[in-house]
Amino acid sequence: MCSQVELYGLFDPDSHELRYVGKATNSSERFKRHLCEANSENRPVNRWVRKLLKHGKVPILGILEVVPERDWKEAEIRLIALHRKTSSLLNLADGGDQPTQTPKQRLKAAEAANRAIAKQDHRLREFNAAKRNLAKFAAQLRKSGDLGRYWDLRSHMLTLALQKPHRFGCWLLH
Repeated sequence: MCSQVELYGLFDPDSHELRYVGKATNSSERFKRHLCEANSENRPVNRWVRKLLKHGKVPILGILEVVPERDWKEAEIRLIALHRKTSSLLNLADGGDQPTQTPKQRLKAAEAANRAIAKQDHRLREFNAAKRNLAKFAAQLRKSGDLGRYWDLRSHMLTLALQKPHRFGCWLLH
């Protein structure tokens, strides 16, 4: 048996204009995800939903078509093309399996990710250097016989390691 796919629309609650065309196997569950994603995603449809929610409104969900799973791509492309002529759709792609970002948006996102990775690498190097310096300082305290300060520092470092083992690892337990 061939499963069915729902092609749905999100309509403006005031003007009833179609603003977004999507596909789902369960459109009401997908609708709930649209509401949840409004605050975490930054695509045009999410910004629109976020603005509606801010004003105490929600989009209107409507089923546009139900098609066999094998036909959803062509149907979505057709519906988006048809409604782009008469509505201000927020869909970034033309439908089907196309990316949800334009090439310019993908490039901008990739550049931002690369900057974040470079920044993270810098922070990670600084963090590892700080861990090494703490360990050296602890060793100096121990060698100098200042065992009170040594055990205080070691206790504090151990507490941090136990709270955030993903950052500190088990280097203190040796």
